[in-house]
Amino acid sequence: MSCDRKMFTQRPSAVATVFVISVALAAAAVNRGTKDDFDRHRKILVSPTVNTPESFQGFGGWCGWPKPGKNLTWQTRWLTAVARSQDKGSTWETLTVTGSNEFDSTEASGAYLPDGRIGFVTRPTAHWFDSQDDGRTWSGSKQVFARGRAVHIKRGSLQVLSDGAVALVYCASIGGNGQVIYSRDNGRSWVKLADDRGFQYDPLAYYPDACVLQDGTLFAVGSHEGLGKNEYGPAGAEVTSMRFRIKGPKEGKGIQLLPVGGASSQEAE
Repeated sequence: MSCDRKMFTQRPSAVATVFVISVALAAAAVNRGTKDDFDRHRKILVSPTVNTPESFQGFGGWCGWPKPGKNLTWQTRWLTAVARSQDKGSTWETLTVTGSNEFDSTEASGAYLPDGRIGFVTRPTAHWFDSQDDGRTWSGSKQVFARGRAVHIKRGSLQVLSDGAVALVYCASIGGNGQVIYSRDNGRSWVKLADDRGFQYDPLAYYPDACVLQDGTLFAVGSHEGLGKNEYGPAGAEVTSMRFRIKGPKEGKGIQLLPVGGASSQEAE
């Protein structure tokens, strides 16, 4: 299994711009998947041995959020910094810092879009920003979900598929973990299960990440947390993986779960 993993889809340019933040199974067509669908297609990559040294139950090394009253107040807003390296990451130049006084903009998920723009979505209120000049200036933001502030998304991954669709893999307060929405017009509109949620590919996948495989399907990993104390520490977790594809325009909206390491999307159908 080969994974074409890039922070941004590569453009034909000498300059790379990146964000700095912050067993064969039958395929399953999913709009609202069942527990059996998810369990049959999920593969555990790392057993419950991941622990954190502090009270926050999440990824090892996470240092937690700053606390109001010290160097941060509730009036402070999180912003997204865009930086560029022209020497393969040895040095970096900050191009822009973007955001708003009205909402936080953190944990951005971004990509170069098929039309040449850069687009990204931020936590927590799913605001979309885009740039036509490689990140030097940014458009006014718009919210991806109709219910706006009620939909609090968390870290995700924005991926461009071989057919030009743009997929956002994420988790959120509404709809739960392991969701995906997608756009066929470079982020101007999004295909969702409902106005306030996406298609769920794995209810266990917290803080997901994803890449596009050579066959055009998506491979997504996530953190399944809350498994309790084990020999390594107090906060057991495991890394889950799922493989799925976005349905084509003629098939209607939705996704199809596929075996990890199994048949290609064409064979699975």
